[in-house]
Amino acid sequence: MSIPKLDSKNNLFDILQNAQAEYQNLEIKSSLDALSFSVFFDWAERYWVLLLITLSLILLIRFIIVKSVAHLQSHTQNETRVKTWYLLRWHFLKALQSHIAPLIACMTFLPYQMVMQTKILTSNLTLVFFMGVLMLWILIDTLLRRHGILKTVIPLPKLKHRTLQLTIKILLCMVFTYIVSEEIFKLPENLNFLVQSATVIIGSFVTVICILQVTSLANFNRQARRLSILASAVLLTCIIAELSGYTSYARWVYFGTLGTLCCVSLWSLLIQFIRDITQALQTPDHHWHGELKALLHIDAEDTLKNIPWLSFVIQTLMTGLMILGVLSVWGLSIQTISWAQNTFVEGFSIGKSTIVPLKIIIGIITFIIILNVGRSISGRISSGSLLRHKLDSSAIETITKMTTYIGFMVAAVVGLTMAGFNFQNLAIIAGALSVGIGFGLQNIVNNFVSGIILLFERPVRTGDWVSVGNQEGFVKNIRVRSTEVQTWDRTDVVIPNSEFISQQVTNYTLRDPHGRLILPLCVRYGTDTQMVKSLLLEIAEAHHRVIKTGRNGIPKPEVYFMSFDEGRVHLQLWVFIRNIRDKWQATSDLNFEIDRRFRENGIEIPIPQHGLHIRSSIPIPFEKDMPMPPQPNHEEKDEDENEDKPS
Repeated sequence: MSIPKLDSKNNLFDILQNAQAEYQNLEIKSSLDALSFSVFFDWAERYWVLLLITLSLILLIRFIIVKSVAHLQSHTQNETRVKTWYLLRWHFLKALQSHIAPLIACMTFLPYQMVMQTKILTSNLTLVFFMGVLMLWILIDTLLRRHGILKTVIPLPKLKHRTLQLTIKILLCMVFTYIVSEEIFKLPENLNFLVQSATVIIGSFVTVICILQVTSLANFNRQARRLSILASAVLLTCIIAELSGYTSYARWVYFGTLGTLCCVSLWSLLIQFIRDITQALQTPDHHWHGELKALLHIDAEDTLKNIPWLSFVIQTLMTGLMILGVLSVWGLSIQTISWAQNTFVEGFSIGKSTIVPLKIIIGIITFIIILNVGRSISGRISSGSLLRHKLDSSAIETITKMTTYIGFMVAAVVGLTMAGFNFQNLAIIAGALSVGIGFGLQNIVNNFVSGIILLFERPVRTGDWVSVGNQEGFVKNIRVRSTEVQTWDRTDVVIPNSEFISQQVTNYTLRDPHGRLILPLCVRYGTDTQMVKSLLLEIAEAHHRVIKTGRNGIPKPEVYFMSFDEGRVHLQLWVFIRNIRDKWQATSDLNFEIDRRFRENGIEIPIPQHGLHIRSSIPIPFEKDMPMPPQPNHEEKDEDENEDKPS
């Protein structure tokens, strides 16, 4: 090998540059040789076997999903009943129609971020890479085929299906190419720079196309469309920045925007799914909503008022995780994330108190879950499905209410314990409560204790006809502090429970619903009273609400001769009806029938006679002696009217 002649500095520079380029080419060649050797020799046994097994499992799962969805579609078209989990999965797939492309990008980008930042599975990243490409490729092909799962969910033309599928696959290839060049295979600097630049430029352009396609096929609101336009403008700025030489800025903005789209899309998808489940549990509008409630042993008419609180807590937690994900995508340091995590898990101090957000959230969730479980048990007790022995309605209501109160107390104690509440200060709280009871809470505690006494002694039950003070009506609901009574004109009156304990209460239906009616009447003197008696007894026995034969100590209908009067005979008809609530209707029916039968048999009901006594000392003026009223003077009236008229 001849040694080149060094004539000048430029000749020396050219020789060094050519040597450096030759060294870089040799480095690229050795890297490719090492890559091929690792692929075809290091994977010779277990990795290829594992890859084939994984591929077989993925194809089998794909086959099962496609067949089950086809089966679901046929059942849906035939309007037959299907399993709840089929319907839930179908509803979940319907929720994907607005987030297909961002979801695939999220599944591509977020696992990479997790692996790179948490340093999980760092020894076999090549295997993780190929497995991820394989699974995502099959997932995209399964979801976005023309005759795939989402055929009925996203009814697009054939060309749009192919365009969206091709666009997402190109985006997937670009992102994983960047991962290969940057983190896994450690390509030379020049080749790595070229791959990264191409990834940013082509990836930004493809991502903009994905955003526009997804926006066009889904029903986005105005705010979502504005955000998609903003994201597209930012990605186009990345292309301009990369071509202008601002490579670091372009890559930072591109991957930050892509990660933000992935996080927000996944967050909105899960939030929508939680809202759909919440709506299904509260107001079932579809068949699968009722199936879900039946599966959870929830009454179909139960609105589950505490479910929105649980949904709010879960959505808040997911929103916090989404914000942390977005911040980590934009380069939030691991120290900051660990500080936020420690603050959330271990809490922070305010004075002598330590507040732990995680414990508070767990306490709220535990309180809501136990409270709903208690209400579900109370509902099943109320329906009689948990009781082996038949009890009356009042006993079932007492057990139901006591179960509800005990469930609330248990939920409160367990929730406060999970939230980190210190029960050592309970003596101080009890002392403060005793002072409050002695001054301002005395009436509330009195009503509370009276409500517990009402539930156990049951002198008043729901549905009873009671009279308390000047209020009379039916008991509608017995609560801890007060009782609702509905009067005859359907006005709800709230009466404190202490009045049912301290005052005299008349309960017309305490032992049984039977009641007595007394109908007074009179006939003319000289009427055959035996005939009147037989008529009245016939009328009473013919009425369907009247108890005809005496049983359980209840007497038969009777007619009593009460007294004589001037030209009249006073009688009374005593009957017992089956339900005292029908008192007014039974009274009206019997009076109508008595009037009709008396008219048919010529029995007269006398009109009361009134006597008029005239004192002789007071002169009664006759018509001729009565003074005439003064007559108006028409001539004077005409003169006055003429004077009032203007000249």
